[in-house]
Amino acid sequence: MSAYDELFLLKSIDRGRLTAGDRTIAAYADRLAGCREEAEAFCQSLRIAYSEFFRDPLAFAVLEQSILPSLAAGKAKSSCREIRVWSAGCAAGQEAWSVAILLDELSSTLPQPLPYRIFAT
Repeated sequence: MSAYDELFLLKSIDRGRLTAGDRTIAAYADRLAGCREEAEAFCQSLRIAYSEFFRDPLAFAVLEQSILPSLAAGKAKSSCREIRVWSAGCAAGQEAWSVAILLDELSSTLPQPLPYRIFAT
């Protein structure tokens, strides 16, 4: 779990605890274990329903500086040059567009255009 995910989880637990009126995380955990509706509401709160361009800067920096150039180099030697990306769990699609921006910038530095296809779900 990344630090980003851990912080999100801790904030979600605390928000649920406060909303339920529980003083401790242990009391909230007991409530979740004993109340199906509360547990379902908590699970629903864990769904990320927002999108942001380059939302996780470190992940996109690694993608830009290491992963995508390595993929492009491998594809240059392959009969199938197209890079395919699946951006799963998109809320509004900014993550997929962020990858498209990185691929477009990378493609502009190569001797031949880099074909790519992005599936956002």
